[in-house]
Amino acid sequence: MGPGNESVVAEFILEGFSGLDQRLQLFLSLLLLLIYLTTVMGNTTIIFLVCVDHHLQTPMYFFISNLAFLEIWFTSSTTIKLLMILSSGRRTISLSSCFAQSYFYFSLGVTEFVLLVVMSFDRYVAICQPLHYAAIMTSGRKKAFATCSSHLIALAIVYGSCIVLYAQTSEDVSLETNRIVALLNTVLYPFLNPFIYSFRNKTVTLALKEATGRAK
Repeated sequence: MGPGNESVVAEFILEGFSGLDQRLQLFLSLLLLLIYLTTVMGNTTIIFLVCVDHHLQTPMYFFISNLAFLEIWFTSSTTIKLLMILSSGRRTISLSSCFAQSYFYFSLGVTEFVLLVVMSFDRYVAICQPLHYAAIMTSGRKKAFATCSSHLIALAIVYGSCIVLYAQTSEDVSLETNRIVALLNTVLYPFLNPFIYSFRNKTVTLALKEATGRAK
């Protein structure tokens, strides 16, 4: 019996943004590069401030610094390959690279989901303890309310984008919608994370000013 007609899949072709004009792809790659560098620097700054400033060494900022660490690797797992595709025009990925990227994307995403749930419980404990009204409305309690609103914004972006991507059938969501929502989840949210959680916080901005003052 002769050998069968067998074929081995070695590469995948990534659709990406191949329909865009070359100049538009170049502009998009530069924009994504700027967003990626800002994301890495912003989240790294949060980790640095939490490590060096004793005012930020609390459970709330401990979780925020861990979330920042996850965001750096989460956005790196997809953005770097996307930048390579847009800049070089080579839209193929090997089978091993595809599995590796999928593994890191989903493992980091699941870890981030778990961390967001833990952070939600931390906000609940910080706000809903059975204390007297005067004790509840201290400055620290007001900070907890402020970070709670920021946390709700983050949850809406993360869980909302995942519901659109994975909780609906392919017939209900167009390919363009999938691309936009995927960019929102993997690029825009990690970029907004430092501003949502930390840089709007007076304690963090004060710690940043003190750190830059010591550097001078």
